[in-house]
Amino acid sequence: MTEGDMFNNLIVAYLFLGGMGAGACAVLSVLSIVLLRSKSRTFGTRALASIPCRRLFGFGFLLAAAVCAVGAFCLLADMRRPDEVLVLLVSPTFTVVSVGAYVLAATILCAVVSGLAWLGVFKIRRTTLRLIATVQVVLALAVMTYTALLLMTFWSVPFFSTPLIIALFLASSLSCGTAAVVLFAIVTRVWESFAVSMRRLALADAVIIAVEALVLTAFVLVSCQVAPESAARLIGGELAVVFWAGLVAAGLAVPFVLYVAECAVPAARVNPLLPAVLVLVGGFVLRWCVVTAA
Repeated sequence: MTEGDMFNNLIVAYLFLGGMGAGACAVLSVLSIVLLRSKSRTFGTRALASIPCRRLFGFGFLLAAAVCAVGAFCLLADMRRPDEVLVLLVSPTFTVVSVGAYVLAATILCAVVSGLAWLGVFKIRRTTLRLIATVQVVLALAVMTYTALLLMTFWSVPFFSTPLIIALFLASSLSCGTAAVVLFAIVTRVWESFAVSMRRLALADAVIIAVEALVLTAFVLVSCQVAPESAARLIGGELAVVFWAGLVAAGLAVPFVLYVAECAVPAARVNPLLPAVLVLVGGFVLRWCVVTAA
């Protein structure tokens, strides 16, 4: 994959789907660890959690794995010779790309195993399931970090040179993953069964969004020094409308206000669907803006 190949919709799709899928895996894993602490039985086809738990964790993990897999396919399709992936996987060379490929594959595998276990396809003890979830949190964090490290490997692109891009993508991925879990709970009609957890997730996402906004500000300020042309396109050039309206306003400010209103003013009756969708839109716009501005 050359630098010219880097700047297209496939790589943007990978950065978004990989980050969101890994973020969802991390959020679901943390929720499952908390839930499993209160369970004392073996999870299996006859002794499984409630139907809402099956839907949220069983189908949720499988959907997160599918999102990661689609993202990986986008990255593979972006390669000039997709068969090079076989060389990549068997190569003993320790590189960001090779390590990232293995970590992504391991994340997908853990998500599939967790999803099938929660659906009761096979029996598994809660301690084992908690161990898998713990490992999955670490793997998911690595994948979220890898999506930024992949950009940083293009040394000749000054816009990608600051480590702040890692913090920016990590915060965005966690926010998108949280929003994806909330959205999935709504779509599968289990939100009410996990209302307390979902409201806590909304509050957590509000905090993550605030952190993301701060990191984004620092990233832009640093970019004005190390990559002034890219920063200019982003904040005042041809990308300004998308950046300010699509990312800052719709992707960060509005969801933050809606999340806070939902948690602080229950009478406001904020539909959690709206901020969750806006966060996902903002996550995609962020990656598109960063890649395009470079």
